Amino acid sequence: MSNVQRLSRRREAPPPTYLASELAAICDVDLKTIHNWCDRREGDAAVLEHFRTAGGHLRFEHGAVLRFLTRWGYPIPDQLLQDRPHVLWVAEHAEERVAAITALDLRRPGEVTATQPRAQEALGLWSTDAFYLHFFDDAAVALVALGERLGAGAAPDLVVLSLPFTGIQPRGWIAAARETLGSDTFRVLLVTGGSTPEEAREEGVVGVFDRHDLASVGQRLRDEPLNAALRNSQRGRRERVVGQEPIFVASEVARLWGRDLKTIHAWVDDGELEAFRTPGRHLRFRKRALLHFQRRYSHTIPPELGPARPRVMVLDPSAPDAAELAAVLAPRYEVMVRHNLVEGLAEIGVCSAGASSLDAVVVSFANHTVDPQRWLEALMRHPDTRYIRVIALGGNPFDRSRWNRLGLLASAPREDARWVLPALEAGLGGARAAAPAGDTSP
Repeated sequence: MSNVQRLSRRREAPPPTYLASELAAICDVDLKTIHNWCDRREGDAAVLEHFRTAGGHLRFEHGAVLRFLTRWGYPIPDQLLQDRPHVLWVAEHAEERVAAITALDLRRPGEVTATQPRAQEALGLWSTDAFYLHFFDDAAVALVALGERLGAGAAPDLVVLSLPFTGIQPRGWIAAARETLGSDTFRVLLVTGGSTPEEAREEGVVGVFDRHDLASVGQRLRDEPLNAALRNSQRGRRERVVGQEPIFVASEVARLWGRDLKTIHAWVDDGELEAFRTPGRHLRFRKRALLHFQRRYSHTIPPELGPARPRVMVLDPSAPDAAELAAVLAPRYEVMVRHNLVEGLAEIGVCSAGASSLDAVVVSFANHTVDPQRWLEALMRHPDTRYIRVIALGGNPFDRSRWNRLGLLASAPREDARWVLPALEAGLGGARAAAPAGDTSP
């Protein structure tokens, strides 16, 4: 069978259909929850679309599941996004993202018709029948996401960069992405104002387009990712699915922490404890959000939540300084050392995918080639890295004041690195016992 025939068959393949038990496993809920999602009154916006077999068994079409989860803001599991190639697009200007959504006829996953988004909504996950597309307005955040997608087993098949962008030099971004994904699979399209940029000569760049001709970009996207998907499926790359981050119900949190259920609900209502709700309005908690709450208030951390040896990444362009700091931290923590701050963003994403987590990052901005403010903001913006405790070294007092307002654990001049260990012990440990049951103060 020729490649053209294979691609044609892939295009014509029907979308997946799921059993109730399969969907329960994918969404990390029990079977009763799936039935509850289906059993609401006809016409209720909270109902999960379904059909039944001749034997009366529930079945769910792929698009219906995506519509349901997207409508309610429920995290979409990676297993539901394995059916199409993925494209990552970095475009700082909202007008360009809106224009691309229109030109490519993009829609939210599961939606049948496209909608014209407002500028502030032209971000995140979009789709066509041929591919998924992830829009980012910041190159640093996109690099974290690229690493996270790789760690989750769903690395992007193609990257689109709208030049110029700020915070990171484009050539450095391309080099970091190529190093993370591997030069044999990394491919990027550049969208520019018309002239051919120097970055076009970088390894992995397979096309340059004018931003006023987004229709041509769309046609290329419809061709390129399918070829990549065929190659990757032959290697089994897209079949890898990592473990999901544990999701806890309110009663489990109350038991782990020795509080009553009313206390947990009070913390959520007061905005102290982060949670999301199922379509049935039941509270759910991400493991890393629970861990972040306990560390923020120095509560004792149960073994079910916190690792015995927290993972810490040391990012310092100076190899001797990084080695010296790592030696100080190694007796207490699992330490990773990296020297390239741009590549470090992608590495942090890899370490934060799925059930994996990185507890802290110690970054030195001495002799840096990135915008420190944008670098730190990238970690705070990505949903899987914003719980990481960050210590920043370097800068002047004004810089450190701006960094601290982002929610850093600590910042200090580079020569005061001796404060790193005490700061980590305070930020990652459990300094005091949990409060008695019924205590509603964090």
